[in-house]
Amino acid sequence: ISLPSAEKILLFTGQEPILALDSNGLRALVRLGYGHDDPNYTTSYRSAQSAAMRELPPDCAVLQSAYQLLQHHGRVTCKRQPRCGVCPLAADCPESQ
Repeated sequence: ISLPSAEKILLFTGQEPILALDSNGLRALVRLGYGHDDPNYTTSYRSAQSAAMRELPPDCAVLQSAYQLLQHHGRVTCKRQPRCGVCPLAADCPESQ
């Protein structure tokens, strides 16, 4: 089982208040300036997760919502070819500047 999958299970079962990320959410966070992109997926994952967790409470319900919102944003708007023109976060996004 992969690290993101294990953390997602821990988060959604209420066992661990940790920001689990899928690839879509990770991409969105890195573009927004949380953490850094690295050729090593685990390094990118940990850097973005750590940066975002500094601004989030250690509450499973909040982190579950964050997971779902980031996943949706990364899948629909902040895709591999981002749709910055329709993004509500574009004004604060370093990537769209």
